[in-house]
Amino acid sequence: MARFTTKQLDALRPTDKQFELSEPGGLRVRVYPSGRIVFVLRYRDPAGKQRVVTLGTYPSMGLAQARVELAKAQAARGTGTDPAEARTQSSARSRDGARRDAFKRRPLPTSRSGTSKTSQPGSSAKSAAPHPSMKRAA
Repeated sequence: MARFTTKQLDALRPTDKQFELSEPGGLRVRVYPSGRIVFVLRYRDPAGKQRVVTLGTYPSMGLAQARVELAKAQAARGTGTDPAEARTQSSARSRDGARRDAFKRRPLPTSRSGTSKTSQPGSSAKSAAPHPSMKRAA
């Protein structure tokens, strides 16, 4: 089969089961029953196990960018790096970084008066007056 074109990708229609199409050079397109189109690379790791790495989703990633990502993944394989492992580690690092950033942006809790009851000298949570509806009947 010849190399993919944008026109061919736009014409792909889902079936009741997922299917894959490939072009020379290793780029594959996986079409899911939902209509989602994903660029993937299939390869065998040094142990002989077949691996699949997702390069991106069409149309948010264009065909040219998918070929660039394919070249990067194949270059990583050439240096002995497993592209699936590298991608997993980089996504974990970015996910951890996003969590750290969200934690840093989180506002600090404050009381309604703007100061904490425990920060005032001589006060404690037990000495604070209860809400009027919480008083015991004598």
